[in-house]
Amino acid sequence: MKLSKPAYVGMAVAALALSFTQVAPGYPGGASGCTLKTSTAGCGGSGCHGSTPNMSVQVVISGPATIVAGQTAAYTVTVTGTSGTKGGVDIAVSNGTLAPASSFLRLTSGELVHSQRVSVPSTYQFNYTAPSTPGTVTIYATGKDNVFSGWNFAASLQTTITPPLPSAPTLVSPPNGSFPTWPTYLIWRRPSGAIGYRLQIAIDSLFTSIILMDTTLVDTTYLWHYPIINSAFFWRAAARNTSGWGPWSDTWHFHVSAPMIPSTLVSPAPGAVITADSVRLVWNGNPLATTYAVQYAIDSLFSNAQTDSVATDTFRVLRPLSALTYWWRLRAGNPVGWGPYSAARNFTVVLTDVRPSAESPLGFVLEQNFPNPFNPTTQIRFEVPEALNVLLKVYDVTGREIETLVNTRLAAGRHTAIWTAADHPSGVYWLRLEAAGFVVSKKMVLIR
Repeated sequence: MKLSKPAYVGMAVAALALSFTQVAPGYPGGASGCTLKTSTAGCGGSGCHGSTPNMSVQVVISGPATIVAGQTAAYTVTVTGTSGTKGGVDIAVSNGTLAPASSFLRLTSGELVHSQRVSVPSTYQFNYTAPSTPGTVTIYATGKDNVFSGWNFAASLQTTITPPLPSAPTLVSPPNGSFPTWPTYLIWRRPSGAIGYRLQIAIDSLFTSIILMDTTLVDTTYLWHYPIINSAFFWRAAARNTSGWGPWSDTWHFHVSAPMIPSTLVSPAPGAVITADSVRLVWNGNPLATTYAVQYAIDSLFSNAQTDSVATDTFRVLRPLSALTYWWRLRAGNPVGWGPYSAARNFTVVLTDVRPSAESPLGFVLEQNFPNPFNPTTQIRFEVPEALNVLLKVYDVTGREIETLVNTRLAAGRHTAIWTAADHPSGVYWLRLEAAGFVVSKKMVLIR
């Protein structure tokens, strides 16, 4: 039968339309609402594909099964089936936020769909940001391969949202930069939700030389009794909960010093009788001390006592003395402070044949410079028992000679030299007295 031209054209158009609907997807730019979150109709619900899932199409969601509340993790959906260029996807989540990572995904109505036709096999990458509260969420996906009716649901992925990581603990004690006694407690405040702590202590602020790393703590205090004292330590703490470790706290430092114990007096013995107008007070040194305070008086209550707080050696020569009973005691100090006084001792001076000490000294004596530390001038007293050639010099810590204070013949007696170190830097210097084979040195500290 011969068709008229209009009838022929109409049949051709109808055939073309039928062919297009069978080959081309109805939503080449993707459609939301096709996952099990919304219904079981899948891609068939949009009316553009088959009404039932195709089991030959495999859709798999991959990614972490646990996320900390408020954090973001990366996920993928893979689609395999009949190869071609007409793949697509719809991704949804029960709670939280989705964001595309692949360039051919777009966000619509809170779901991720393809923005163009995608080659099959397909891999769709996306990011998921968990809500701020703990719980369980479900990620859904529906994928399509190259065939018109080739779509299927993915097995939904259950993801557990764990509590947010705890914040950093707040350090409390010892105060930053302080000088606590040893041993000392390190104390910090518990951040919300914390169930345990880790503590780091190092001898440098970058924690490259860590001397303590304890991750088993459940209390907010730690007793620090490391055997090294008179040293600076840096410390910080972090808290954990069921989600893991939170950030480190601020870094604080402290300088540990042991409690200063009383020094032990050595001589003169208690109740000793001194038959000269001078006495040499001797005591045992304290390894924690940087200075000593010698106190003496003519009564046991130390009324109107005299105190020498610049002694750095373990002896002190007192002169001139009168024919009286003297009481003396001592305490040690360092940058942390002063310790308690020792038990007091007394001695009695009995002058039977007194000779002026300046004319008839007991022997060679080089007293500690005064003041010490000093800036920039200090006084040095020394004695020689007879007329001698005397050499008094100053050296730096490397042994290099800095200055000659005395180089001449002196009469027997007590002498004084002055050193002004205005042209020298802060540091430790050594004073050296030489005379007739006698050599003695003293340490001096210049602080500018």
